[in-house]
Amino acid sequence: MSDVNSQVYYGGKLIKPVSDKPSKKRQWWLLENHPCFTGKCIHYGYQFPRFSDSWNCFECSCFYD
Repeated sequence: MSDVNSQVYYGGKLIKPVSDKPSKKRQWWLLENHPCFTGKCIHYGYQFPRFSDSWNCFECSCFYD
């Protein structure tokens, strides 16, 4: 069993863990463009319902995760 905080080396070099957290640049893009925050598709301008939980644009078939 491995410790989550243990360091992993390969060929004598430290392997840095990959973070699932998006970069600051990606975080800003999401805040400014994702329909969850803006309410509309950035490609077509489709207005999503106010309390939508699906971000599939019915006009341009764009899918946002």
